[in-house]
Amino acid sequence: MTGLRRPEVTDLVEIGRGGFGVVYRARQEQFHRDVAVKIISATLDARARARFTQECRALGQLSGHPHIVSVYDGGIDPDDHAFLIMPFLARGSLAQRMRSTGPLNWQEAVDIGVRLAGALQTAHGAGILHRDLKPGNVLIDEYGAPRLADFGQARFVDMDVTRSGDITATPGYAAPEVIQGRPATSGADVYSLAATVMALILGRAPFDAEGDESVARCCTACCPSRRRICACWACPIRWPLSSTPRWPRTPRTGRTPRSASASPCSGRSRPSA
Repeated sequence: MTGLRRPEVTDLVEIGRGGFGVVYRARQEQFHRDVAVKIISATLDARARARFTQECRALGQLSGHPHIVSVYDGGIDPDDHAFLIMPFLARGSLAQRMRSTGPLNWQEAVDIGVRLAGALQTAHGAGILHRDLKPGNVLIDEYGAPRLADFGQARFVDMDVTRSGDITATPGYAAPEVIQGRPATSGADVYSLAATVMALILGRAPFDAEGDESVARCCTACCPSRRRICACWACPIRWPLSSTPRWPRTPRTGRTPRSASASPCSGRSRPSA
């Protein structure tokens, strides 16, 4: 039993659970469609309420983008349950796909990266940082296109920065500066995007992040081998994964794949300007 008091949403079946919420598959009979309902599992203390408000605000501003998950409705019911109603995407996430079918070929992985770069560019243009981009937070819609999801960690640039020491992203996909406790920036989102694309090609996170020592190595390690990546794509993916300063914004990341994919692979080691 969820206890959610929304009469238009019925037949709730749990399909996922995280630290801050539970996701259900449900039915909106009025619209003859299945939906996903995210309900905040913790009591709505001040921090949980703030996180929920941020997610509602972010999705409300971005849900028109073709590669960002849409939102149908959301709010807090009379029993203080915070909820979001979104499309139910039966194909699941990129993480689920990797577990079931293994690594993707590099062309498909880069194509997904291009689409997600556009989603990030739109989010950053609206002053929104995702802060937890990873394969598990990218859903696949009914047309096979990626949809950036789970803005529960999102932050608006007009808000106070995260407290020092707070790590909001997932180790293995988090930028070194985030692991070191510094506030996330748009550059950290770009790092997570590149790590996600690399994971799709390798079939695993580019850096092993099990245990404190391994997490620390993420801050200094070199990017994994590029042997499985076409030469003209290796640097656009590897540069953002550097532990040194990276591209601060997504527009260049988004443009580089579009210009390069329009012509046959030339084997160039650097992206065109």
